[in-house]
Amino acid sequence: MQNHKSKIVFKDYSPNQILLLPPSLEEMIRPSHPVRVVNQVIDNLDIDPLIKKYQGGGCSSYHPRLMLKILVYGYLTNQDSSRKIEQAVTQNIHFMWLSGMSYPDHNTINRFRSERLKGVLKEVFSQVVLLLVEKGVITLKEACLDGTKIEANANRYTKEKVRVTDNGFKKTNRVYQAQNCNRCPMKNACNKSRGNRKIEINNNLNRYKSIIKERLNSERGIKYRSQRPVDVEAVFGIIKGNRNYRKFLLRGLEKVEIEVGLLALAHNLSKIAARN
Repeated sequence: MQNHKSKIVFKDYSPNQILLLPPSLEEMIRPSHPVRVVNQVIDNLDIDPLIKKYQGGGCSSYHPRLMLKILVYGYLTNQDSSRKIEQAVTQNIHFMWLSGMSYPDHNTINRFRSERLKGVLKEVFSQVVLLLVEKGVITLKEACLDGTKIEANANRYTKEKVRVTDNGFKKTNRVYQAQNCNRCPMKNACNKSRGNRKIEINNNLNRYKSIIKERLNSERGIKYRSQRPVDVEAVFGIIKGNRNYRKFLLRGLEKVEIEVGLLALAHNLSKIAARN
């Protein structure tokens, strides 16, 4: 019996073939791709506060709308460093489409993020939140608060203490001091200092804590507490787990605030893209 081997057929492969008309980046991006959401939403934002950060004169600048698009899309796709974005605008069709085939370098990208967005990103973020409300993705009836830890970009031996003052709140503590701790049989377990034991009590704070505890244990409070893990903790899970964002790139509270804003913007735009 004769063995007949089927003829192998390969698809045409001509990488050096010259095209009569060059391909369009627009045609190479599917209609439902998240990059289109980033482009469309940022095109419809009022960025006048951002434009006012430019003084004019000197060399021409890259348009702030272009810079905002590639930054937000960078945070959306885990390419958040300025050098990665610089590389992406020359190699990745989505970044090339957003930038209109412009190629800002990493210094320009980093200056825009650190300096131009300072003090104006909150206004941009607010517009995106209102857009989410308009589309029915979120509501503003309730606000759930939570916190998470993200590593700072700092020297391992550097310690930074932040003390917030002038916040409009006055805190008054009452200090109680024991008369003679030396004769107390529980001194070693109770008081580690050399002098007598001191206790600080804030009666006003304790009163507010009592009110909050009562609200949290009410029927309405239990309902919101059960919803909070779904609404808030999932966001941190996506940012830190799915996107593996666990350390800030920039240093200083103002710059870290910008990074948090860009992360939040990227997350909100991803929700719109998923809904589309």
